[in-house]
Amino acid sequence: MLTYDGWNLNKESGVPDTVRYWSAPSKESLDIAICIKAIAGNKDAQLLIPDGNAEKAISTALEILKGKLDSYNSFNQRYPGYGGFLPWFLSGAEMDPTDDWKGELPGLDNGEWVWSMLTAEHVLRQLGHQDLADKYAEYNRKLKENSVKIFFDKSAGKVRGDVKITNAASAGSSYETILSKPGRATYLTGEHGVHEGFMKVMFVTLFGKGLTQGEKDTIWNSIDMVRVENKYGTTWQAYWGSAHEEWAWLFLPFGDLPEYQQLFRIREIIRSNNARERRYPGFASSTNQPVGTG
Repeated sequence: MLTYDGWNLNKESGVPDTVRYWSAPSKESLDIAICIKAIAGNKDAQLLIPDGNAEKAISTALEILKGKLDSYNSFNQRYPGYGGFLPWFLSGAEMDPTDDWKGELPGLDNGEWVWSMLTAEHVLRQLGHQDLADKYAEYNRKLKENSVKIFFDKSAGKVRGDVKITNAASAGSSYETILSKPGRATYLTGEHGVHEGFMKVMFVTLFGKGLTQGEKDTIWNSIDMVRVENKYGTTWQAYWGSAHEEWAWLFLPFGDLPEYQQLFRIREIIRSNNARERRYPGFASSTNQPVGTG
């Protein structure tokens, strides 16, 4: 019931060739979201559920959500030091951390995943699936209880980007900020807190246990939008230009704010015209080059 990273494509034919058998909480986030939309009756989402059978989509989506939660709970029992949060992991008979994420947690991916977990709890309860909603609620309580302990660096007054777990096998583990390691984010602050980091910062400050109002203010005061002027309008500057930077728009009620809605619309107008003027076949974005096993 867990996601894969995707498929490697055959270099000559372009046909899917070998499975990229690892994944991350960010990919789980979107998969959960599709399941929830299908359960709620969205016809497009139902076509994305295995077999593409709309009639079976709801029951299949419920089974997927149940299976995911079983996997998360199993992982947490074997690795209690992760506090319920997820690293990049291998999708096999057992869910295990990938070699490069053993004893470490990605803040950005978990920020996306926790909001899909909350959405699942809410929609399942709203649609009458009380037993499964209760199980998601129990898991979400764990995430809320552990979010500050794991992701808040008290001495810095900031939310950690990525976290070092001193003892993954113990619920009594302590946690450290990863300060200087290639590919790791230190703090979700400045522009980074506006973009990919926003969902994690919002979760920690809304639901985290033990933060004072002063600490919450310090966290948010360190986060800055950078104004950018363009011939097509005024918006805010990207950080990496990754598709993850729009993730919060999918889950949080930004669309209810007319001013933010307009800023977002202008941003997409700028991106569209940039692609047209440069004769790009699509929007420019941040991506990794596929090498080796991915």
